[in-house]
Amino acid sequence: MSSLAEGIRPETDGGEADRRARSAGRAVLRGPVRPDLIRDEVLPEIFRKTARLRGAHPALIDGATVVAGGRHPHLTYAEVLGRAERIAAGLAHRGIGPGDVVGLWMARGPDLLVAQVGIALSGAAWLPFDAEAPADRVGICLDDAAAAALLVSEALAAQAPDAAPVLTTAALDAQTPAGAPVRHWRRWTTTPASCATTASTTTCSTSWSRRTVSSAAAA
Repeated sequence: MSSLAEGIRPETDGGEADRRARSAGRAVLRGPVRPDLIRDEVLPEIFRKTARLRGAHPALIDGATVVAGGRHPHLTYAEVLGRAERIAAGLAHRGIGPGDVVGLWMARGPDLLVAQVGIALSGAAWLPFDAEAPADRVGICLDDAAAAALLVSEALAAQAPDAAPVLTTAALDAQTPAGAPVRHWRRWTTTPASCATTASTTTCSTSWSRRTVSSAAAA
């Protein structure tokens, strides 16, 4: 693999890092510099644009479910955007937006991915938890991140901790007026896009910065 990689590598000077990698016997793959591919855009803009251009195309396919004819149900980009914008409107209606963190406790599947897009559209960050995570651990992490809410599946709602307001997507929708707007925010450099947890910290990241909060309770 290393010889193949070096064989197709363009004859350009990759700098000291490349030279060190080659001397260590590691493959170095380098393509042309393409500044035209770098765009000033964020996830909500990317998804909205994709939904506008490919609205009828499948965005999510539920491989764990089989319907009549042996097919797997799917959601189009337009359907995902519609559901996600409803979540975003519900969060905005509760005063949640840029600068806030929303916990996300659901099993893996289409509902989880739609919720991630919805939280991103609101301008907030999502703090994901595995469906098997203990409730007390979820509560500690929500406290660490000063979460504004916990978006949870119906199956996990009964065991959700009280560290943040608990919301299912159905409850959020029911509490949101039909005409509630979706905020179209632009460039919030202090707003996290997503968060991650370790045994002792909760870290929220953006394309521009990172914020880490130590958790003495979890240490």
